[in-house]
Amino acid sequence: MQIRQNDIRRPILQKYLLEGICKVVFEKVKDSSSRTLICTLKPELLPPKYTETIEKILAPAVDEDLLPVWDINEGKWKSFRISKIQAFSTTEELERKKPKKTTAKNTTNKNRETVLEGWKRQQEKLDQARSIIDRLRTEAEQRRRLQ
Repeated sequence: MQIRQNDIRRPILQKYLLEGICKVVFEKVKDSSSRTLICTLKPELLPPKYTETIEKILAPAVDEDLLPVWDINEGKWKSFRISKIQAFSTTEELERKKPKKTTAKNTTNKNRETVLEGWKRQQEKLDQARSIIDRLRTEAEQRRRLQ
């Protein structure tokens, strides 16, 4: 579910982050630029050596506005200011927005042609490689006979 700006509170954010992967769009403090972070606090998604860190994050913080999270893409801890959040999406919402996989039934002829063309190019490269290997083998055999 999309969290509304007035619903953004540390315990709510922590709840969703503990359940899975979330997307947070926030304004950076340093330069006011917008940043998107795919992150979590779910222990199963963290490297084992960091699972104890979750308890520290969930404990009352000195700065309640600062929330540390595990950056899924970079594989390290990051943090953002809760007051600077522009958008927050939960795992459930991210799953709904995920593009559906295409199947052979709904693949267009154009896509099929593109796949076939790519396959033909691969076959041509393989044929070229085979002919080079055959030529090198022949040359090596000729050298052995001359010795």
